[in-house]
This record gives sequence, C-alpha cells and structure tokens, in this order.
Amino acid sequence: PFRPGWMLKEWFKRLSNKDKSTFLGQTEIDEKTLNALFNGRASIDRDFAGRLSRAIGTDEAELWLWMQYNYDEFQRTGHGIDKDYIPHLEQALN
Repeated sequence: PFRPGWMLKEWFKRLSNKDKSTFLGQTEIDEKTLNALFNGRASIDRDFAGRLSRAIGTDEAELWLWMQYNYDEFQRTGHGIDKDYIPHLEQALN
C-alpha cells in the first residue's frame, strides 16, 4: 500500500506557493511536521485527517485514516488489511 504522506506530498507539489501557504494555515501544520509526514517520520492521526480533509475540500478524513492504518498494518505484518475489514477500522482507531 501507498504511504499516505507520499500521496500528500505528490498532491502538495502541484500547488502554487500561495496555495501551499494557505494549506499550511488551514491545517495548522508547520513545514517541519509536514516534511515528517511526507518522508514517513510521522503518521496521519485522526485530528490531522480532519484538518487535511477540510483544507482539501473533501469529507474524506476516514479515507486518510484508513490509508494510514493499512500502511501501518502492512509495515507491521507484511500484509495490508482486507477491504471487508473497513467497518472495524473506526473501532480499532479509538
């Protein structure tokens, strides 16, 4: 599975400098933390997933959480999670 920070990095690279600045302000994240997400030294948590979704203009916080959980699970076990497991994701993240 893809690391969510990598996907975020690819999206972020396409933004203008003004849009990058706006994004940082909307998500209340500093560049050091954002680079840690981009490079896999930090994970997307519930709070940031919500801020990220609002900044991007979607209602997809659960998608970012699922991607992070799936990536973490793959790193831990060598296997991603089955799509049938998604209903149980909310409980696992609490």
